[in-house]
Amino acid sequence: MRKPIKNIAINSNNSPGFILPIIIITGILVGAGLMAMTARTFAGLFGSIRQGHSQEAREAAESGLAVLLRELNTNYPYLLTTSCAIEEGSDPPYCAAWGGDFRYETSVCPTTTTPPETLFSKLSGTLPGGRTRYRLLDYTFKGNIGQGGIGEFKVEGQSIQSIDSNNDSTDSSKPTIIVRATTHLRQDTTIVPKGCRGAQGGYPGLLGKEINLGNVDVLGGINGNVVCLSCDPNQTQAQLEEDIGLKNRGVVEGQIFGGNISMPEPPSPPENPNYRPIQIDSSKVLTAGDSNGGACFTDDSNITHCLVSSISLSGGEELIINTDVGGTPPPSMRIYVSGDLVTDGTSGLVHTGSPVDLAIFGLPYNSEAESCSQDLEISGTSAALSAFIFMPDACAGINGGGNANPNVYGSVWTRDYRRSLTNAGELVVPDDMGSLVCARFGINFCIGIREYAARGAQNWYLTPKQQQQIP
Repeated sequence: MRKPIKNIAINSNNSPGFILPIIIITGILVGAGLMAMTARTFAGLFGSIRQGHSQEAREAAESGLAVLLRELNTNYPYLLTTSCAIEEGSDPPYCAAWGGDFRYETSVCPTTTTPPETLFSKLSGTLPGGRTRYRLLDYTFKGNIGQGGIGEFKVEGQSIQSIDSNNDSTDSSKPTIIVRATTHLRQDTTIVPKGCRGAQGGYPGLLGKEINLGNVDVLGGINGNVVCLSCDPNQTQAQLEEDIGLKNRGVVEGQIFGGNISMPEPPSPPENPNYRPIQIDSSKVLTAGDSNGGACFTDDSNITHCLVSSISLSGGEELIINTDVGGTPPPSMRIYVSGDLVTDGTSGLVHTGSPVDLAIFGLPYNSEAESCSQDLEISGTSAALSAFIFMPDACAGINGGGNANPNVYGSVWTRDYRRSLTNAGELVVPDDMGSLVCARFGINFCIGIREYAARGAQNWYLTPKQQQQIP
Protein backbone atom coordinates (compact mmCIF):
# COMPACT_ATOMS: atom_id res chain seq x y z
CA MET A 1 0.00 0.00 0.00
CA ARG A 2 1.39 3.38 -1.07
CA LYS A 3 2.42 5.92 1.51
CA PRO A 4 1.00 9.36 1.01
CA ILE A 5 3.41 12.13 -0.08
CA LYS A 6 3.86 14.75 2.55
CA ASN A 7 3.63 18.37 1.58
CA ILE A 8 6.64 20.34 2.69
CA ALA A 9 5.66 23.80 3.67
CA ILE A 10 7.84 26.75 2.76
CA ASN A 11 7.82 29.67 5.02
CA SER A 12 6.98 32.55 2.74
CA ASN A 13 8.07 35.02 5.36
CA ASN A 14 11.76 34.16 4.68
CA SER A 15 11.73 34.61 0.79
CA PRO A 16 12.55 38.33 0.57
CA GLY A 17 15.71 37.93 2.53
CA PHE A 18 17.07 35.46 -0.01
CA ILE A 19 16.10 37.14 -3.34
CA LEU A 20 16.93 40.77 -2.49
CA PRO A 21 20.71 40.27 -2.20
CA ILE A 22 20.72 38.51 -5.54
CA ILE A 23 18.89 41.42 -7.14
CA ILE A 24 21.25 43.94 -5.57
CA ILE A 25 24.36 42.04 -6.64
CA THR A 26 23.02 41.65 -10.15
CA GLY A 27 22.23 45.36 -10.30
CA ILE A 28 25.71 46.25 -9.12
CA LEU A 29 27.28 44.01 -11.73
CA VAL A 30 25.11 45.41 -14.50
CA GLY A 31 25.79 48.98 -13.34
CA ALA A 32 29.52 48.38 -13.17
CA GLY A 33 29.43 46.97 -16.68
CA LEU A 34 27.47 49.94 -17.93
CA MET A 35 29.85 52.32 -16.20
CA ALA A 36 32.86 50.54 -17.69
CA MET A 37 31.25 50.61 -21.10
CA THR A 38 30.42 54.29 -20.70
CA ALA A 39 33.94 55.08 -19.51
CA ARG A 40 35.41 53.21 -22.43
CA THR A 41 33.08 55.02 -24.81
CA PHE A 42 34.02 58.41 -23.40
CA ALA A 43 37.73 57.47 -23.41
CA GLY A 44 37.45 56.53 -27.05
CA LEU A 45 35.57 59.75 -27.74
CA PHE A 46 38.15 61.88 -25.95
CA GLY A 47 40.97 59.97 -27.67
CA SER A 48 39.33 60.60 -31.01
CA ILE A 49 39.01 64.30 -30.17
CA ARG A 50 42.65 64.51 -29.11
CA GLN A 51 43.69 62.70 -32.25
CA GLY A 52 41.63 65.14 -34.28
CA HIS A 53 43.34 68.10 -32.57
CA SER A 54 46.77 66.58 -33.21
CA GLN A 55 45.86 66.06 -36.85
CA GLU A 56 44.76 69.71 -37.07
CA ALA A 57 48.08 70.85 -35.55
CA ARG A 58 50.02 68.72 -38.04
CA GLU A 59 48.03 70.09 -40.96
CA ALA A 60 48.60 73.62 -39.65
CA ALA A 61 52.38 73.07 -39.61
CA GLU A 62 52.30 71.68 -43.14
CA SER A 63 50.08 74.51 -44.41
CA GLY A 64 52.25 77.11 -42.69
CA LEU A 65 55.37 75.69 -44.31
CA ALA A 66 53.65 75.81 -47.69
CA VAL A 67 52.83 79.49 -47.09
CA LEU A 68 56.45 80.25 -46.15
CA LEU A 69 57.87 78.41 -49.17
CA ARG A 70 55.51 80.24 -51.52
CA GLU A 71 56.46 83.64 -50.09
CA LEU A 72 60.20 82.93 -50.18
CA ASN A 73 60.17 81.49 -53.70
CA THR A 74 57.99 84.28 -55.08
CA ASN A 75 59.17 87.45 -53.34
CA TYR A 76 62.28 86.73 -51.26
CA PRO A 77 64.40 84.11 -53.08
CA TYR A 78 67.64 85.81 -52.00
CA LEU A 79 66.85 84.99 -48.34
CA LEU A 80 67.00 81.24 -48.97
CA THR A 81 70.80 81.29 -48.65
CA THR A 82 70.78 83.17 -45.31
CA SER A 83 70.00 81.39 -42.02
CA CYS A 84 67.38 82.91 -39.73
CA ALA A 85 67.44 82.19 -35.97
CA ILE A 86 64.08 83.43 -34.66
CA GLU A 87 64.45 85.46 -31.47
CA GLU A 88 62.57 83.95 -28.54
CA GLY A 89 59.40 85.83 -27.64
CA SER A 90 59.36 87.96 -30.78
CA ASP A 91 55.88 88.66 -32.17
CA PRO A 92 55.76 88.54 -35.12
CA PRO A 93 58.76 86.21 -35.44
CA TYR A 94 61.98 88.15 -36.04
CA CYS A 95 65.62 87.35 -36.79
CA ALA A 96 68.46 89.85 -37.14
CA ALA A 97 69.86 88.08 -40.23
CA TRP A 98 66.77 89.08 -42.22
CA GLY A 99 66.22 92.34 -40.33
CA GLY A 100 67.32 95.93 -40.72
CA ASP A 101 71.03 95.06 -40.92
CA PHE A 102 70.52 92.61 -43.79
CA ARG A 103 73.15 92.78 -46.51
CA TYR A 104 72.80 91.00 -49.81
CA GLU A 105 75.36 88.19 -49.93
CA THR A 106 75.25 88.10 -53.70
CA SER A 107 74.15 90.10 -56.70
CA VAL A 108 70.40 89.92 -57.02
CA CYS A 109 68.21 89.62 -60.07
CA PRO A 110 66.63 92.83 -61.42
CA THR A 111 63.12 91.64 -60.52
CA THR A 112 64.04 91.15 -56.85
CA THR A 113 62.68 94.33 -55.30
CA THR A 114 60.78 93.18 -52.20
CA PRO A 115 62.66 94.32 -49.06
CA PRO A 116 63.36 91.52 -46.54
CA GLU A 117 61.76 93.22 -43.54
CA THR A 118 58.30 92.90 -45.11
CA LEU A 119 58.45 89.12 -44.67
CA PHE A 120 58.25 89.04 -40.86
CA SER A 121 54.48 89.56 -40.68
CA LYS A 122 54.11 86.43 -42.82
CA LEU A 123 56.29 84.17 -40.66
CA SER A 124 53.27 83.38 -38.46
CA GLY A 125 49.53 83.56 -38.83
CA THR A 126 46.09 82.06 -38.27
CA LEU A 127 44.93 79.83 -41.08
CA PRO A 128 41.47 80.07 -42.73
CA GLY A 129 38.71 78.89 -40.40
CA GLY A 130 40.37 80.29 -37.28
CA ARG A 131 40.95 76.82 -35.75
CA THR A 132 44.70 76.52 -36.47
CA ARG A 133 47.81 78.68 -36.68
CA TYR A 134 51.50 78.36 -37.60
CA ARG A 135 54.83 79.99 -36.70
CA LEU A 136 58.37 79.71 -38.09
CA LEU A 137 60.72 78.55 -35.33
CA ASP A 138 64.02 78.47 -37.21
CA TYR A 139 65.59 78.36 -40.68
CA THR A 140 69.12 77.08 -41.32
CA PHE A 141 70.86 77.09 -44.70
CA LYS A 142 73.64 74.56 -45.26
CA GLY A 143 75.54 75.07 -48.51
CA ASN A 144 77.01 77.95 -50.52
CA ILE A 145 75.60 80.76 -52.62
CA GLY A 146 77.18 79.42 -55.78
CA GLN A 147 75.75 75.92 -55.84
CA GLY A 148 72.89 76.01 -53.34
CA GLY A 149 72.42 73.40 -50.64
CA ILE A 150 69.86 72.35 -48.02
CA GLY A 151 67.41 74.61 -46.18
CA GLU A 152 66.21 73.25 -42.82
CA PHE A 153 62.79 74.65 -41.85
CA LYS A 154 61.30 74.25 -38.35
CA VAL A 155 57.64 75.23 -38.17
CA GLU A 156 55.12 75.05 -35.33
CA GLY A 157 51.48 74.17 -35.98
CA GLN A 158 48.71 74.51 -33.39
CA SER A 159 45.07 73.54 -33.04
CA ILE A 160 43.44 76.39 -31.10
CA GLN A 161 40.13 77.44 -29.59
CA SER A 162 39.19 81.04 -28.99
CA ILE A 163 37.09 81.72 -25.86
CA ASP A 164 35.23 84.98 -25.42
CA SER A 165 36.58 86.65 -22.26
CA ASN A 166 34.35 89.75 -22.19
CA ASN A 167 33.07 88.84 -18.71
CA ASP A 168 36.57 88.43 -17.32
CA SER A 169 38.44 91.25 -18.99
CA THR A 170 37.83 94.82 -19.97
CA ASP A 171 39.80 94.23 -23.18
CA SER A 172 37.34 92.42 -25.44
CA SER A 173 39.80 92.48 -28.35
CA LYS A 174 41.99 89.79 -26.77
CA PRO A 175 40.04 86.59 -26.16
CA THR A 176 41.68 83.73 -24.37
CA ILE A 177 43.31 81.25 -26.75
CA ILE A 178 43.28 77.62 -25.69
CA VAL A 179 45.96 75.58 -27.46
CA ARG A 180 44.47 72.12 -27.85
CA ALA A 181 47.47 70.52 -29.59
CA THR A 182 50.90 71.62 -30.82
CA THR A 183 53.16 69.94 -33.36
CA HIS A 184 56.65 70.87 -34.52
CA LEU A 185 57.52 70.06 -38.11
CA ARG A 186 61.07 69.92 -39.47
CA GLN A 187 61.65 69.66 -43.20
CA ASP A 188 64.94 69.61 -45.11
CA THR A 189 64.39 71.25 -48.50
CA THR A 190 66.71 71.39 -51.49
CA ILE A 191 67.80 74.97 -52.31
CA VAL A 192 68.88 75.33 -55.95
CA PRO A 193 70.25 78.34 -57.88
CA LYS A 194 68.52 79.28 -61.09
CA GLY A 195 68.58 82.03 -63.70
CA CYS A 196 66.91 85.37 -63.16
CA ARG A 197 63.25 85.73 -64.06
CA GLY A 198 62.76 88.18 -66.89
CA ALA A 199 66.50 88.48 -67.56
CA GLN A 200 68.34 87.04 -70.54
CA GLY A 201 71.32 85.77 -68.66
CA GLY A 202 73.43 86.56 -65.65
CA TYR A 203 76.86 85.36 -66.76
CA PRO A 204 79.50 88.06 -66.11
CA GLY A 205 81.02 89.00 -69.46
CA LEU A 206 83.05 91.69 -67.67
CA LEU A 207 83.65 91.40 -63.94
CA GLY A 208 85.62 93.47 -61.46
CA LYS A 209 85.63 94.48 -57.83
CA GLU A 210 85.88 98.09 -58.99
CA ILE A 211 84.86 99.18 -62.49
CA ASN A 212 85.35 102.41 -64.41
CA LEU A 213 84.17 101.44 -67.86
CA GLY A 214 84.58 104.70 -69.74
CA ASN A 215 83.69 104.40 -73.43
CA VAL A 216 84.13 100.65 -73.72
CA ASP A 217 81.30 98.64 -75.26
CA VAL A 218 80.27 95.33 -73.65
CA LEU A 219 78.10 93.62 -76.24
CA GLY A 220 76.03 90.45 -76.22
CA GLY A 221 72.28 90.35 -75.70
CA ILE A 222 72.43 87.30 -73.42
CA ASN A 223 75.84 87.35 -71.71
CA GLY A 224 77.01 90.89 -72.33
CA ASN A 225 76.62 91.69 -68.63
CA VAL A 226 78.83 93.76 -66.33
CA VAL A 227 79.21 92.73 -62.69
CA CYS A 228 80.63 95.23 -60.20
CA LEU A 229 81.42 93.30 -57.01
CA SER A 230 81.67 96.35 -54.75
CA CYS A 231 78.54 98.11 -56.05
CA ASP A 232 75.27 98.15 -54.13
CA PRO A 233 72.99 95.56 -55.76
CA ASN A 234 69.79 97.33 -54.70
CA GLN A 235 70.04 100.10 -57.32
CA THR A 236 68.49 100.98 -60.65
CA GLN A 237 70.34 100.45 -63.92
CA ALA A 238 70.87 104.23 -64.19
CA GLN A 239 72.47 104.34 -60.74
CA LEU A 240 74.67 101.35 -61.56
CA GLU A 241 75.76 103.01 -64.83
CA GLU A 242 76.97 105.94 -62.76
CA ASP A 243 78.73 103.61 -60.31
CA ILE A 244 80.72 101.87 -63.07
CA GLY A 245 81.64 105.16 -64.78
CA LEU A 246 79.91 104.38 -68.09
CA LYS A 247 80.45 107.32 -70.47
CA ASN A 248 78.22 108.58 -73.26
CA ARG A 249 79.94 106.55 -75.99
CA GLY A 250 80.01 103.37 -73.95
CA VAL A 251 77.33 100.68 -74.32
CA VAL A 252 76.39 97.74 -72.10
CA GLU A 253 74.06 95.55 -74.10
CA GLY A 254 73.25 93.18 -71.24
CA GLN A 255 72.51 94.01 -67.61
CA ILE A 256 74.63 95.79 -65.01
CA PHE A 257 74.72 94.02 -61.65
CA GLY A 258 76.11 95.05 -58.28
CA GLY A 259 77.05 92.86 -55.35
CA ASN A 260 79.24 89.93 -54.54
CA ILE A 261 79.03 86.54 -56.23
CA SER A 262 80.82 83.30 -55.45
CA MET A 263 84.12 83.24 -57.36
CA PRO A 264 86.52 80.32 -57.97
CA GLU A 265 90.27 80.44 -57.53
CA PRO A 266 92.30 80.62 -60.75
CA PRO A 267 93.82 77.23 -61.58
CA SER A 268 97.48 76.64 -60.78
CA PRO A 269 99.75 75.24 -63.48
CA PRO A 270 100.28 71.49 -63.14
CA GLU A 271 103.69 70.44 -61.90
CA ASN A 272 106.10 69.20 -64.54
CA PRO A 273 109.91 69.41 -64.47
CA ASN A 274 110.18 69.79 -68.25
CA TYR A 275 108.89 73.33 -68.64
CA ARG A 276 109.86 76.70 -67.22
CA PRO A 277 108.45 80.25 -67.40
CA ILE A 278 109.46 82.58 -70.23
CA GLN A 279 109.22 86.31 -70.73
CA ILE A 280 107.57 87.51 -73.93
CA ASP A 281 108.68 90.99 -75.04
CA SER A 282 108.60 90.65 -78.82
CA SER A 283 106.51 88.98 -81.53
CA LYS A 284 106.12 85.26 -80.96
CA VAL A 285 103.93 82.28 -81.86
CA LEU A 286 102.74 79.76 -79.28
CA THR A 287 101.33 76.55 -80.76
CA ALA A 288 99.13 74.02 -78.95
CA GLY A 289 100.78 70.63 -78.56
CA ASP A 290 104.31 72.10 -78.76
CA SER A 291 106.80 72.77 -75.98
CA ASN A 292 107.34 76.28 -77.43
CA GLY A 293 110.96 76.51 -76.35
CA GLY A 294 110.41 74.79 -73.02
CA ALA A 295 107.61 77.08 -71.83
CA CYS A 296 104.79 74.56 -72.33
CA PHE A 297 103.82 70.96 -71.87
CA THR A 298 100.72 69.08 -73.07
CA ASP A 299 98.79 66.75 -70.78
CA ASP A 300 96.73 63.66 -71.60
CA SER A 301 93.62 65.83 -72.17
CA ASN A 302 95.43 67.60 -75.02
CA ILE A 303 95.61 70.81 -73.00
CA THR A 304 98.86 72.73 -73.50
CA HIS A 305 99.94 74.49 -70.29
CA CYS A 306 102.36 77.43 -70.70
CA LEU A 307 104.25 79.32 -67.99
CA VAL A 308 104.82 83.02 -68.74
CA SER A 309 106.49 85.45 -66.35
CA SER A 310 105.29 88.55 -68.23
CA ILE A 311 104.09 89.80 -71.61
CA SER A 312 105.11 93.27 -72.86
CA LEU A 313 104.43 94.19 -76.50
CA SER A 314 104.53 97.47 -78.39
CA GLY A 315 105.06 98.93 -81.84
CA GLY A 316 102.81 96.46 -83.66
CA GLU A 317 104.31 93.34 -82.04
CA GLU A 318 101.94 90.38 -81.74
CA LEU A 319 101.76 87.21 -79.70
CA ILE A 320 99.90 84.70 -81.90
CA ILE A 321 98.33 81.68 -80.18
CA ASN A 322 97.52 78.82 -82.53
CA THR A 323 95.16 76.11 -81.27
CA ASP A 324 93.93 75.02 -84.70
CA VAL A 325 96.27 72.04 -84.99
CA GLY A 326 93.82 69.12 -84.86
CA GLY A 327 93.80 66.20 -82.46
CA THR A 328 91.55 64.18 -80.20
CA PRO A 329 90.33 65.59 -77.94
CA PRO A 330 90.46 69.03 -79.60
CA PRO A 331 93.55 70.97 -78.44
CA SER A 332 93.44 74.01 -76.19
CA MET A 333 95.94 76.22 -74.37
CA ARG A 334 96.15 77.70 -70.90
CA ILE A 335 98.65 80.48 -70.24
CA TYR A 336 99.61 81.15 -66.60
CA VAL A 337 100.93 84.71 -66.21
CA SER A 338 102.75 85.57 -62.97
CA GLY A 339 103.59 89.18 -63.91
CA ASP A 340 102.07 91.91 -66.07
CA LEU A 341 100.40 91.53 -69.45
CA VAL A 342 100.71 94.91 -71.19
CA THR A 343 100.30 95.80 -74.86
CA ASP A 344 99.91 99.21 -76.50
CA GLY A 345 99.14 100.82 -79.83
CA THR A 346 98.41 98.17 -82.42
CA SER A 347 100.30 95.45 -80.57
CA GLY A 348 98.60 92.64 -78.70
CA LEU A 349 97.54 89.01 -78.55
CA VAL A 350 95.82 87.18 -81.41
CA HIS A 351 93.77 83.99 -81.14
CA THR A 352 90.97 83.19 -83.58
CA GLY A 353 89.60 79.88 -82.25
CA SER A 354 86.88 79.30 -79.68
CA PRO A 355 87.24 81.68 -76.71
CA VAL A 356 87.51 78.74 -74.29
CA ASP A 357 90.33 77.18 -76.34
CA LEU A 358 92.58 79.91 -74.92
CA ALA A 359 92.48 80.71 -71.20
CA ILE A 360 94.76 83.29 -69.59
CA PHE A 361 95.04 82.90 -65.81
CA GLY A 362 96.68 85.31 -63.36
CA LEU A 363 97.48 85.36 -59.65
CA PRO A 364 94.80 84.69 -56.99
CA TYR A 365 92.94 87.62 -55.49
CA ASN A 366 94.76 89.07 -52.47
CA SER A 367 92.11 90.51 -50.17
CA GLU A 368 94.72 91.93 -47.77
CA ALA A 369 96.42 94.08 -50.43
CA GLU A 370 95.00 97.52 -51.18
CA SER A 371 96.13 97.51 -54.80
CA CYS A 372 96.50 95.11 -57.71
CA SER A 373 99.48 92.80 -58.01
CA GLN A 374 99.28 92.63 -61.84
CA ASP A 375 98.52 94.91 -64.77
CA LEU A 376 96.42 93.76 -67.72
CA GLU A 377 96.21 96.09 -70.73
CA ILE A 378 94.88 94.82 -74.05
CA SER A 379 95.15 96.89 -77.21
CA GLY A 380 93.73 96.39 -80.67
CA THR A 381 95.57 94.33 -83.27
CA SER A 382 94.84 93.05 -86.75
CA ALA A 383 92.47 90.43 -85.35
CA ALA A 384 90.34 89.92 -82.24
CA LEU A 385 91.65 88.13 -79.19
CA SER A 386 89.28 85.22 -78.63
CA ALA A 387 89.88 84.16 -75.02
CA PHE A 388 88.67 83.63 -71.50
CA ILE A 389 90.75 85.95 -69.29
CA PHE A 390 90.68 85.37 -65.53
CA MET A 391 93.22 87.51 -63.65
CA PRO A 392 91.46 88.19 -60.32
CA ASP A 393 94.21 90.37 -58.83
CA ALA A 394 94.90 92.50 -61.91
CA CYS A 395 94.04 96.07 -62.79
CA ALA A 396 92.75 95.82 -66.35
CA GLY A 397 91.63 97.77 -69.37
CA ILE A 398 90.83 97.40 -73.07
CA ASN A 399 91.94 100.14 -75.43
CA GLY A 400 90.66 100.31 -78.98
CA GLY A 401 93.08 100.30 -81.86
CA GLY A 402 94.17 98.35 -84.92
CA ASN A 403 91.68 96.73 -87.27
CA ALA A 404 90.19 94.25 -84.78
CA ASN A 405 86.46 94.43 -84.23
CA PRO A 406 85.92 93.53 -81.43
CA ASN A 407 89.15 93.83 -79.46
CA VAL A 408 88.22 90.85 -77.26
CA TYR A 409 85.77 88.07 -78.08
CA GLY A 410 85.05 86.17 -74.87
CA SER A 411 85.02 87.43 -71.28
CA VAL A 412 87.30 89.25 -68.85
CA TRP A 413 87.29 88.77 -65.05
CA THR A 414 89.67 91.01 -63.08
CA ARG A 415 90.14 92.78 -59.76
CA ASP A 416 89.71 96.36 -60.99
CA TYR A 417 88.67 97.42 -64.46
CA ARG A 418 89.71 101.05 -64.80
CA ARG A 419 92.15 101.50 -67.66
CA SER A 420 89.87 102.49 -70.55
CA LEU A 421 88.99 106.05 -69.71
CA THR A 422 89.74 107.77 -73.03
CA ASN A 423 89.98 105.28 -75.88
CA ALA A 424 86.98 103.26 -76.98
CA GLY A 425 87.28 99.49 -76.87
CA GLU A 426 84.93 96.62 -77.52
CA LEU A 427 84.27 93.35 -75.72
CA VAL A 428 81.82 90.92 -77.32
CA VAL A 429 80.54 88.08 -75.14
CA PRO A 430 79.14 85.09 -77.07
CA ASP A 431 75.62 83.97 -76.23
CA ASP A 432 76.87 80.57 -75.09
CA MET A 433 79.93 81.82 -73.20
CA GLY A 434 78.54 80.88 -69.79
CA SER A 435 77.83 77.28 -70.74
CA LEU A 436 81.17 76.97 -72.56
CA VAL A 437 83.15 78.17 -69.54
CA CYS A 438 81.16 75.92 -67.21
CA ALA A 439 81.69 72.84 -69.38
CA ARG A 440 85.37 73.50 -70.05
CA PHE A 441 86.62 74.57 -66.60
CA GLY A 442 84.27 72.80 -64.20
CA ILE A 443 81.43 73.42 -61.77
CA ASN A 444 83.27 76.15 -59.83
CA PHE A 445 83.22 78.30 -62.98
CA CYS A 446 79.46 77.95 -63.45
CA ILE A 447 78.90 81.38 -61.95
CA GLY A 448 76.45 84.15 -62.68
CA ILE A 449 73.62 86.15 -61.23
CA ARG A 450 71.22 83.76 -59.58
CA GLU A 451 67.90 83.50 -57.93
CA TYR A 452 67.22 80.60 -55.61
CA ALA A 453 64.32 78.22 -55.21
CA ALA A 454 63.25 75.74 -52.53
CA ARG A 455 62.37 72.54 -54.37
CA GLY A 456 61.49 69.16 -52.92
CA ALA A 457 61.69 67.76 -49.38
CA GLN A 458 64.58 65.46 -48.51
CA ASN A 459 63.71 64.67 -44.87
CA TRP A 460 60.54 65.24 -42.87
CA TYR A 461 60.01 64.93 -39.09
CA LEU A 462 57.15 65.54 -36.63
CA THR A 463 57.52 66.27 -32.91
CA PRO A 464 54.20 66.40 -30.96
CA LYS A 465 53.89 68.76 -27.99
CA GLN A 466 51.64 68.63 -24.91
CA GLN A 467 48.66 70.91 -24.53
CA GLN A 468 49.18 74.33 -23.09
CA GLN A 469 47.15 77.46 -22.52
CA ILE A 470 48.19 80.84 -23.90
CA PRO A 471 46.35 83.89 -22.50
